[in-house]
Amino acid sequence: MPNAKLVRFDSVPHQIKRPGVVLSSLVDGDTGSTKISSGVAEFAVGAKGSHALP
Repeated sequence: MPNAKLVRFDSVPHQIKRPGVVLSSLVDGDTGSTKISSGVAEFAVGAKGSHALP
């Protein structure tokens, strides 16, 4: 089994998708993943994202 790796939130790139919407990829091919991906989407108050509630 591969060694575990701690991925610090402030060490990954943050992508600004549109005003008020930021995506941060925590687990992907760049961090050694081959089967899954995971991240965080942040929506500022009033932001209009594709999954934001009206």
